[in-house]
Amino acid sequence: MNTKIPNQGQFSDCLESHKHANTVNKNNDLANRIGLQATPTFVLVANNTVPLAVSINVLPHVLFI
Repeated sequence: MNTKIPNQGQFSDCLESHKHANTVNKNNDLANRIGLQATPTFVLVANNTVPLAVSINVLPHVLFI
């Protein structure tokens, strides 16, 4: 798959700045705590209850863009 990032410079600057590193790390910690091992996985949380993970087997990427 050859996907072009529309604003490559802006994307690279954001990635290298680590601006969202804290959020990414928190999400990664949550994924590890609830045992996520595949992508895509949808995490459903209602009223501060325990997250429910729903893993979807391999689906075409076009369904997610």
